[in-house]
Amino acid sequence: MKAKILIATTNSNKVKRIKNLMQEFNVEFIALSDLDYKIPEPEENQENALEIAKNKARYYYDSLKEKIPVLTQDDTMHLIGIKQEDNPGTNLKKPVIKKFGEATDENVIKYYSELAEKYGGYIDLNFVYGHGFCDRKNLEARESKLSGRLISKPKLDKAVNYPINSILQININGQWIYYSDLTLDQRVLADHELRDSIRHLLRGFHNS
Repeated sequence: MKAKILIATTNSNKVKRIKNLMQEFNVEFIALSDLDYKIPEPEENQENALEIAKNKARYYYDSLKEKIPVLTQDDTMHLIGIKQEDNPGTNLKKPVIKKFGEATDENVIKYYSELAEKYGGYIDLNFVYGHGFCDRKNLEARESKLSGRLISKPKLDKAVNYPINSILQININGQWIYYSDLTLDQRVLADHELRDSIRHLLRGFHNS
């Protein structure tokens, strides 16, 4: 029987992304939606993605009825070359809610595509990912980064549950490509820092 690891999210795209990057591990990844009970979300009052992910890993591990290792990922988006008041910081939904009242996929896409238009059609960015891992012996966290740009023209086939992907482009070998258009191999290439960070946290499960 394979060992199980809980990816502590209900975001199916995030789960799929991690599974694609971690195919080398002989483990079964499950999500919060696979549990037969609900765990309330923890408060996020830490200062950065690393601390948020670490706190979530401990929180969800402590909240599990049957203890299995927990992996978490928290994303923060840092926009480059814009005014400080336009930078979302640790919560990309907050300015969307402030402007439109709720952070639906459509509102997120509208807000950030209009922001990109305000700055000439695109904004360079870094996604900073915090990854946390907790089991009965360890509580660790690692950080990784993905560089790209937000553009003002959204893809029509928006990415469900991850609307930013509709206006996110990644530079692959000198060519700017919508993240939603990347092949699996291109996504693995773009996500190499994220992959290496999670791989380090799960090193005890490699080929287990």
